[in-house]
Amino acid sequence: MTEFAPCPAFGIECQYVAEVDRLSAENERLIEQHEAFRQEVSDAAEHLCKFYGVPIVMQQLERFIIAKPDPLEEIIKRNYAGSMSPPQIAYAIRTELDERGLEIREKSE
Repeated sequence: MTEFAPCPAFGIECQYVAEVDRLSAENERLIEQHEAFRQEVSDAAEHLCKFYGVPIVMQQLERFIIAKPDPLEEIIKRNYAGSMSPPQIAYAIRTELDERGLEIREKSE
């Protein structure tokens, strides 16, 4: 049986809108699986580079390693909206670092 969905352009039921929605959802699922696989390969390649530490191995595997984002940069981008004062930014950063199990401390500690 053919599925129909409302067509936003014409306000009528249309079988093609339902098909586009289904394909979009499937495409999203496949992209998520691909990204998860890429991350898994990246983690394995990074582990091998650290374990072996041989330059030739590292050269061959480095293209598979996805750079890990800097947690501090992520926190600043998410929280700093231009209207926050420095103490508010500091509080937001410390709170998010704590949630991630991280902390700011002196190098000597």
